[in-house]
Amino acid sequence: METTDLIFAVDSIPAIFGVTTDPFIVFTSNVFAVLGLRSLYFLLAGAMGLFRYLKFGLSIVLIFVFMAATFFGTAGAPASVRTQSSLPALQQLKLGLENRPFVALLWIKLTQLMGVASGTATAIFVVQFVMQKEKPGDWILLLGLIATAVQILAIPVWLKLSRRFDKPKAYAVATLLYVATTLTWWLAGPDETIVQFGARAALQGFTAAGILLIGQSMLPDAIEYDYRRTGLRREGVFSGLYSIVEKFAFAIAPAIVGFTLAAWGFEPKSAQIGDAAVQGVRIAAAFLPATYFALSLIGIALYGLNEKTLKAMATETR
Repeated sequence: METTDLIFAVDSIPAIFGVTTDPFIVFTSNVFAVLGLRSLYFLLAGAMGLFRYLKFGLSIVLIFVFMAATFFGTAGAPASVRTQSSLPALQQLKLGLENRPFVALLWIKLTQLMGVASGTATAIFVVQFVMQKEKPGDWILLLGLIATAVQILAIPVWLKLSRRFDKPKAYAVATLLYVATTLTWWLAGPDETIVQFGARAALQGFTAAGILLIGQSMLPDAIEYDYRRTGLRREGVFSGLYSIVEKFAFAIAPAIVGFTLAAWGFEPKSAQIGDAAVQGVRIAAAFLPATYFALSLIGIALYGLNEKTLKAMATETR
């Protein structure tokens, strides 16, 4: 409670300085604000039983506020007249597959998602059976927290790199770094410290930021390329194919991991596994994801689309 009071008091200091610079008024106003906050807290704590519909009321008010904000915020947005042009589904699919950058992007999406699915499926087994940690769930949680935090912090870095260089080049660098980081799972063992584990998680988060940021930004470019080439807006076709590839990757990759582990005699229900099974886990955790991501470099090389190409096409179609 006292910590909350201090947070609110500190947050109020810049506001009061906007009104006056008198130290006495600044000090006393924040002191009385804290005292009033404590009184209000105990008042509301005792009266919460009377506000049985408070949650529903707040939900309705917030929905209305955000609906109004969305309406007024987009009321002045520019609009364009959409031309009605429909094609049979098979013809749309054929035209979509004629978009070389998009086909390359589908290959990249397929292989990289298979790599992500393989790494996710095997991480817990590496910690439990290869690293032999007593609480593997805690280590996996630590892996996720560190990777996510670094991933968020690394987004501006990859944004600058993608603007300074072509997106495919920055994407290839991120992919190669991810391959190198994934291969370090082969070196994991019982002697690995939490610092080493955290360093790998940080590297995975850093490289994943580039892969996610640049990869997602390349899809609109491929769709824009299709529009400039054909004059048709077919975002639905591309989004549907993208979704199909995503579901296929997450369906088949864990099955391949299962077959690989079974081939090395791995029994997931066993408390202990043999040396051969440990090697199988290492291979599934290190080499399977690394292979998938390495294969995605073929698609990155064949993507062949950059900002200059799109600008040139936009100039030609004006």
